Amino acid sequence: MKLKKVVMTIICTWILLFGIQYNLVIGQQVNDWENPEMIGQNKEPAHCTLMPYPDMQTALNGMRETSPFYKSLNGKW
Repeated sequence: MKLKKVVMTIICTWILLFGIQYNLVIGQQVNDWENPEMIGQNKEPAHCTLMPYPDMQTALNGMRETSPFYKSLNGKW
């Protein structure tokens, strides 16, 4: 009977200690850069590049450089 009580005490203590440690590990808040679930946060969906044209014919030509709204960023600023 005494051995059974000692074994039960050891098992209960073991469960209690590891249960507390498990709660401490699970309860910690993970930083955003460490959380693999945060990959898509503040990410906009992909889209095609839009270009305004003054009229339908210029748009159908598809030459971006001919649009008056086109501004090349190549060269000196």
